[in-house]
Amino acid sequence: MSTLQQTVWVNSFDEFRATIDRYISEGGVVQEQEPGATTLFVEKKLNVVVLVVGLVLCLLPGLAYLGWYLWADKDQVVTVRMGKPDNIGGYQPGGEPEPGRGRLAGVLVIVALLAALIGAGVAALLDDGGGGEEAAAEVPVPAVPSDAEPLGSSLEAPDRTIGCGGGSAERDAEPCALAQTELGSTQLVAPADGLITGWAVRGASGEIALDVIRPRGSDTTRIARSQWESAGNGGSFHFDTSLPVERGDLIAVELGRGSAIGVRDSDDATVERWSDTMGGAYGDPDPDHKVPAGLESELVLRADFVAGADMEPPETLTGRAAESAPEGKVRDRRDVRISRPAATVQVELVEVGDRVALDLFDGKRRIQRVFIPGLLPGGLPAELDSYVYDGSPTSEVDVYWVNPSSGRLNFHFFAVSEKQIQLVI
Repeated sequence: MSTLQQTVWVNSFDEFRATIDRYISEGGVVQEQEPGATTLFVEKKLNVVVLVVGLVLCLLPGLAYLGWYLWADKDQVVTVRMGKPDNIGGYQPGGEPEPGRGRLAGVLVIVALLAALIGAGVAALLDDGGGGEEAAAEVPVPAVPSDAEPLGSSLEAPDRTIGCGGGSAERDAEPCALAQTELGSTQLVAPADGLITGWAVRGASGEIALDVIRPRGSDTTRIARSQWESAGNGGSFHFDTSLPVERGDLIAVELGRGSAIGVRDSDDATVERWSDTMGGAYGDPDPDHKVPAGLESELVLRADFVAGADMEPPETLTGRAAESAPEGKVRDRRDVRISRPAATVQVELVEVGDRVALDLFDGKRRIQRVFIPGLLPGGLPAELDSYVYDGSPTSEVDVYWVNPSSGRLNFHFFAVSEKQIQLVI
């Protein structure tokens, strides 16, 4: 049985990350990484339920499915690439199909075995009464840590799943951020300064992240965001994070393109939506007449809040320790302009031993090194970018990194001044 080779072209880093995560959720394994490209091995799997139901309801569909599985190319090697193809064309087979002789015998043997098992197994399967959905509903809800208090939903089973448009999420649906602003007596905002140490969802699918929003009317800002995570079924998912918050900050779920979250019907629920999430300067939410009625529900979203806790700062070298530190392997560098006072500094993304760090230079002298949590050497520095804030003494440096043998894109945001870099996310 031959292996199918396929190249998938994407136009942005969000699509790059989402496509890789989708293949990983389907059982794909990262084989190779290079700048702008990740190669995965995806094994085709036999869907036993489809096969058995096809054989029970009508023998021909079941045999057709089984024949397709045995004769078709079984495995895939998929390369996800940034950019555009040189020409338009489909994927190319990795070799000539193997002779099919003997496959029919295999089909007949399997069919005979299945026929013997149908009497014992199919009745139980058909009497399951939607057992798949029940199984998802019975998945234990992640407990709130003993030192934390919940913000948001109690994570009861959702009534339905919605995307940014209020209905079932479509594959190409635009991203957005959704925040629960009213839900009876439920605590929704941070009651004090502290730290969000984890968050959970139920009934979600696709790429999702937790936002911390600071409500300021037209100056409302997303001041922190978790790493992007993936959810793939109606069960409950819990993700660790470390997001500092101030009293009055609001949590929101950010849905990537085509993603969705579970909701529960509620008469006292209000949700606000931001359709433009780029950059984090959210401003006023979408006006009421543009928010679909389906969004006025309980978002099945919970954040674990610890009052008075602080984010553990990353290991940092300054002064003589930074200046004399090992050079490391430079993976990327940028000149960063500071608006006020006017200055330009250089930052380097380096691998040092078994860690990854961001270095700040004053001329040719290293004045600070910050080790970045969660990043491993040998990965793919997908992007090192900078943004200038006019009139501000700090600029922004963003690090996008894919660890080796992983398709997940890690994002970290630094505030950079003339003499200091500080990890924000």
